[in-house]
Amino acid sequence: MIGCGALGIVHTQRLNCISGVEIGAVSDPNSLAMDDCKNVTLYPEQVKSFMDYREMLQNCELDAVCISSPNPWHVEQLLFSLKTGHHVLCEKPLTMIPEEAHYVIEASEVSNLHVAIGYQSRYRRDSRALKRALASGEYGNINSVNLFACEDWVTGNLKTWRHDPKLCPAGYFGDANGHQIDLLLWLTGSRALRVEASIKTFGL
Repeated sequence: MIGCGALGIVHTQRLNCISGVEIGAVSDPNSLAMDDCKNVTLYPEQVKSFMDYREMLQNCELDAVCISSPNPWHVEQLLFSLKTGHHVLCEKPLTMIPEEAHYVIEASEVSNLHVAIGYQSRYRRDSRALKRALASGEYGNINSVNLFACEDWVTGNLKTWRHDPKLCPAGYFGDANGHQIDLLLWLTGSRALRVEASIKTFGL
């Protein structure tokens, strides 16, 4: 586990429920966060701790890593994980820089390792039912799509890196709305021809 904050703990708890999966090591600059993450594993005393994820990847026999660190570090950590021979599950968003996404695609193809980004909405039953319905043609062509997202992005994130423009420059849209954009592209099978954006901030 790279990144032992709130989502690192969530991923650890969920991975614990999968037969044959064992958390072998955790990495975070915050030692207390690592302890919190280890304490939700099945065998906390057997989990190794590393302040530097590179040291963990180079010194532990791991099959895969789960990256749950703040957004700006995803690509760097993912590329190093591939370089050291590890499959990767990485939290979204991967990056806000298109060139970096291409680096990851190329590196994953060369490595022949699995890379997955945490867009889980497409695996929900309602999403799969909607995908089948749209693909059936029964409802005709899609002419327009209207997406709406409403979430309390303040209470649980106050005073965290998600409210720091340097670490999360696109705010709620960049951090949370990726799920809606992913569903839009996956459900319709479409690709964007042109992308425009206008963002206004209100308070946080």
